[in-house]
Amino acid sequence: EAPPVRPPVRPRSAQPPEERIQQALLAGDRARAATILRASGARLSAERKRELHNTIETAPPEAMDVLRHGTERPLAALGLGNSVGSALCRTSVIKTYKQLALKLHPDKCEHPLASDATKVLNDAYRQAIALF
Repeated sequence: EAPPVRPPVRPRSAQPPEERIQQALLAGDRARAATILRASGARLSAERKRELHNTIETAPPEAMDVLRHGTERPLAALGLGNSVGSALCRTSVIKTYKQLALKLHPDKCEHPLASDATKVLNDAYRQAIALF
């Protein structure tokens, strides 16, 4: 009998570290992005590492929350918890959305994640409003 065929060994990730860091940030996972950056070793220049480190560290917490929860949990993305309760009303959703939209709008926030966070925020807002 022939020995079993083993699948070829693939590298840990075929994607460049910059793309993996961007994906982690868009998923709202700052810790994973930092881990990827630390593990990137000599694949990135020292200057690019500093730039990516600053991007990770200066990401607004609100943007990270919005990106982390996204449209899967629209109320959590807006910072209003996970479920529709008696104290939660349409007006509070609108008020919270407006505050976050002002903070995260790309014209007000110069962080590279601001535009992505604003898009996700708008989608989460539409879904949250539909709950009422």
